[in-house]
Amino acid sequence: MMKGDKIFRIVEENCYKAEPRLKDMQNTGVDMQVLSPIPVLFNYWAKAVDALETSRFFNDHIAETVSRDR
Repeated sequence: MMKGDKIFRIVEENCYKAEPRLKDMQNTGVDMQVLSPIPVLFNYWAKAVDALETSRFFNDHIAETVSRDR
């Protein structure tokens, strides 16, 4: 992630891929985690109809990930 022209944070694949995340959980003895988009993607500033569309997209994606990998 960049902030202006500087690296703000390195996002590793365990932040966006289920397999490495599940491996990290197993290695650290974690049985369950909450999945959520990063707060900037909550779209509080958006019109309701637009926020509904993006919220539905994220919820459906999380539900698919969870159902596939449990």
